[in-house]
Amino acid sequence: MACRSDRGAGDFNCFSIDGSGFLSVRIGINIFMSPQDAQAILDCPGQNLHATLWGSDSFSDDYLTEIALNRTGVYAGPDTSYLDVEFLDNVDTHVLDEDWGNDEIFGRVQMHDCRSGQNRYFYTFEITGNYG
Repeated sequence: MACRSDRGAGDFNCFSIDGSGFLSVRIGINIFMSPQDAQAILDCPGQNLHATLWGSDSFSDDYLTEIALNRTGVYAGPDTSYLDVEFLDNVDTHVLDEDWGNDEIFGRVQMHDCRSGQNRYFYTFEITGNYG
């Protein structure tokens, strides 16, 4: 899985689309914050971490699908300075066929902080493929 820094913000994200037919999609993100803040995010009631896939177009970005949270891939420990989250799902190839020719796909992770009521968004880099 390829990984990159999130536009210089210090956060780190990983993104992969692998396979054929049903594709294995993984989004991983390390969101830098104190261990106390990371644990507080995890302790918020409800599902406060969401990942979605989008098709990138010059005129508008198209929502494609949601990617499931991998509960065993969530970590916030007292010895870390980040919240580590992984999303993993199988997606039918046709879902990623977002336009004619090559498809440009990126992921968006939404983190809701129930303490402040604020949402933060983190974006992966684009993966290009022909999923049609």
